[in-house]
Amino acid sequence: MAGTSKGRLRESPLGVLMPPEAEVPITMIYSQSQADIHIFLPENASLTLINHVADNFSRRVQQPVRVFHDKARSKYRLCPIPEDVSPDTSTYGRYCFTRDQSTPVKVSEEDPTVGEGGCRIPRPRNCWLLYRQSKSQEITRSVEGITASELSRVIGRMWDEETPEIQAYWYNMAMEEEFNHKQQYPGYKYIPAKEPDQELL
Repeated sequence: MAGTSKGRLRESPLGVLMPPEAEVPITMIYSQSQADIHIFLPENASLTLINHVADNFSRRVQQPVRVFHDKARSKYRLCPIPEDVSPDTSTYGRYCFTRDQSTPVKVSEEDPTVGEGGCRIPRPRNCWLLYRQSKSQEITRSVEGITASELSRVIGRMWDEETPEIQAYWYNMAMEEEFNHKQQYPGYKYIPAKEPDQELL
């Protein structure tokens, strides 16, 4: 019968047994301009559930996920933020911790994605990332309190309005970075994370 309890598991209306904390509602906010996704969990969600969702989110987007307590919304905010990007997170709430389950890449004989000392090697940045990082510093200095999603929207519009010559400049910069990356890490090969499931819970 739906809703009945079996030990620690509850039977959902669809007849699936799951732990009670799995019934916590999740809100996902998506910015189409740069595929920025933030996940919100109620502030009464268990730390186990928050870690579980953050870990799976990190695996899915292949980036570290920072967790903030957004007191104004009474929620935890989970944000994927690359290590080399420093957006203004002042409106996200109090920073709590970071979860990183992205696939480490290294260069070695055993694994072509392992580097010296087992350190992670960053992927070469594409033209959009180079452009975004260049413009984000300029914009965050001039627009106080801008959020990461707003920043992405603004820079996305700027990119769309750039002349073909300017865009070509950034394409060339990306090609140069890729060339230098190959010189520095000749055996590097990007291996995407395995996706045994698509779930966040």
